[in-house]
Amino acid sequence: MDPKHVTKLPERNLDVLRAIAVLLVVLSHTLRLFHPDLGLGVHALMLGRLGVLFFFTHTACVLMASLERMERRQRRHVAWRFYVRRAFRIYPLAWAAVAIFLLAHVPATWDNFRFPAAFQPATLGTLAANLGLSQNLFGARDLIGPLWTLPLELQMYAVLPVCYIAAKRGIRSTLGVLSAAVVIGALYSEFAHSQWSRATLGTSTVAEMAKVSMFGVCFVAGVLVYAIRRHRPSWAVIPSRAFPLGLGFAVVIFLVSSTTRLGGDTGAAWLPCLALAIIIPCVRERSPGAVSTAAAHIARYSYGIYLLHTAALWWSFHTLAASPSVVQWTVFVALLAGMPVLSYYALEAPATRLGAKLSDGRRGTELRAVVDVAAP
Repeated sequence: MDPKHVTKLPERNLDVLRAIAVLLVVLSHTLRLFHPDLGLGVHALMLGRLGVLFFFTHTACVLMASLERMERRQRRHVAWRFYVRRAFRIYPLAWAAVAIFLLAHVPATWDNFRFPAAFQPATLGTLAANLGLSQNLFGARDLIGPLWTLPLELQMYAVLPVCYIAAKRGIRSTLGVLSAAVVIGALYSEFAHSQWSRATLGTSTVAEMAKVSMFGVCFVAGVLVYAIRRHRPSWAVIPSRAFPLGLGFAVVIFLVSSTTRLGGDTGAAWLPCLALAIIIPCVRERSPGAVSTAAAHIARYSYGIYLLHTAALWWSFHTLAASPSVVQWTVFVALLAGMPVLSYYALEAPATRLGAKLSDGRRGTELRAVVDVAAP
């Protein structure tokens, strides 16, 4: 691949998107403890769901660029090397987080202060499914609340190299993949709501399978972002100051579709991601500045924030329930900021570098390129 054909993604814009995504998840779970009903039919958990949707679209986009860089360095066994890198990127910190929750007896989820969820020890099967990030395949409960998204991401990895081939061919090919994802998701949504499927396969199995088909469109939306930036970079004509407005538009679409049940669960998941697929490639890169710097830092540590923030909530507001509010909030902010930074430098970054070394068989890859930001 000729160097002049390297796809330039709007990295600062994507950092802002990722920072907003993880902050929405943290805000969602925090509000769930204090004020879950936000009015007008909006529940705090909806904000977390929106953050996850943003993550999925963002992840697929940056992983397309990662596949491109890998192909430029070495054209052989790109898919295999991709899987090796992703395994070292995702699993080590997930395993560490599961160990922390189990050893510290932190419940997977809890909703309020008066009746917090009791800690449930994990059976061997549940532990194995969580360590393999395959809970949805075996009907196992999540040992960490936010861990439910990682099996979906891993299962989407099976088709992302194929999506990359389509994206290389052009925008039309990518739209074909997106159309196929929409049709499959819509058909399965109808199947999942049938009495026959629930009676035959079981309600939980149908629900978990529906997640994969539903969120597939969100990932392919990110592939479309990459395809447009690769083949039509000249489409980025909207001033960068419009990017927050574009994200706000995606938020409004999500809230309206969720509260009015427009299109059901699939509509609430697909519409904001499809909006992002149009907004991101058409907006110019934002200039460096305080916001871009802050977003880049949050994006760098976002995986640790995502996995560990519920433990920070538990230790701050349950374990220290008898302490003054100022103490609780100070501890929460310190844990929320400190644990992801510590986990990043102690485990996440070294494991990612090791995965890059094993996949490429050489050293010297720039950390920024190696540590591809991945969704939870």
